[in-house]
Amino acid sequence: MRFFPTILSIIALCSTSLATDEITIEAKDAAQHVGETVVVTGTIADVHQFKGGSIVLDFGAKYPNEVFEVYIPKNLVDTTGEMQSSVGKEMEVEGTVTLYKGKPEIKLEDAGQLRR
Repeated sequence: MRFFPTILSIIALCSTSLATDEITIEAKDAAQHVGETVVVTGTIADVHQFKGGSIVLDFGAKYPNEVFEVYIPKNLVDTTGEMQSSVGKEMEVEGTVTLYKGKPEIKLEDAGQLRR
């Protein structure tokens, strides 16, 4: 029984060391964080739904002048809710920033990555 408090202390220490600090950046700065997992915040300038069903959210300006984009694959479109009403509104998205055709983007893997 003497080991029980020690075990709890070790578990608490491990849990603390595994916690990650959430880094929030503006959409215009996303290109400087390629490969990093961050929260990107900005204003939705345009929403484009492709014939195949996927959606792209342009941040900062409409394509081709967007500073950042969020790609929502077809299989997640129904779970993200209606996106057209998001134009002109602030939104946050959490994920790993990658480059697509030279533009920084986050590809959604889960609808929970979007925060309105």
